[in-house]
Amino acid sequence: MAPKRLIVVGAICTVAIIALNGGSGTQPAPRRTPRTAPPDAIPMVESTDQCAAEHAALNKLGMEGKYRVADTTLGFKIAVYAQGDIVSDSIIKSGAWEGAQSQGFFKKAEGLAQGRPAPTGCTSPPCHRYVGIDIGANVGWYTLLGAKRGWKMIGMEGTEKNAALIRLSLCLNPDIAERVQLRKALLGDEPKTCMILYPKGNVGDASMRCDPPGGGTEWTE
Repeated sequence: MAPKRLIVVGAICTVAIIALNGGSGTQPAPRRTPRTAPPDAIPMVESTDQCAAEHAALNKLGMEGKYRVADTTLGFKIAVYAQGDIVSDSIIKSGAWEGAQSQGFFKKAEGLAQGRPAPTGCTSPPCHRYVGIDIGANVGWYTLLGAKRGWKMIGMEGTEKNAALIRLSLCLNPDIAERVQLRKALLGDEPKTCMILYPKGNVGDASMRCDPPGGGTEWTE
C-alpha cells in the first residue's frame, strides 16, 4: 500500500482528517458492480424521487418545520436547521460556513500533494487522488464541500438528526453523492457508554459525555 500523509485540521464544529494518496502504489481498476455498504454505513439515496422518504425521516425525528434546504455559494444544496444552530445560521445568511477558511483546508492539502505522483491508474472516479475523513460532520458542510471539489469523503456523524440532514443533502446533490460515504458513528479512544448532549442555542453542535451527568443546561437526544 502506498504511504499516506495525514494532515489534521480543525474547525469549531468539525474536525477533518485529510489523507493524501501518494507514492506509486497500484490502484485497482474501477469496479462496475454496485458496492456493498458496510453494516454501519447509512444507505445512500440514489434517486431524487426518494427525497420524500428523507423528508419523512426528518419529520419522524420531530424536525417538521425545524429544517430547511439552503443554496450555497459553491453550487450545492444543503439541508440545515431552520434556526438555533450556528453553522446552519451562517449557511442560510451567507451561503457558506467559515467562508474562505473551509476552502483553504482543502486547497492547502491539495497544494501539499503537488508534485507527488498519483497512484498508478488513478484518473477518474471511483479512484480518488484525495480522501478526507470528516469526524463529527455536523450538518455535512465539509463533507459536501470536499465531495464538490472531487474528493472522496467519509463523513462520521453520530447524531440522528444531523445524519438525517446529511442524507437529505446527498439526495439533493446526486452529482456528488457517489463520492460520499456517510457513517452514523461516534468515535472514542475505547468502548464506552455515553450520552449525546446538545447545548441550547446550537442544536447541531452535539458532544459526548461519558461520565455520570451532573446538571447544567444541556439536554440529551
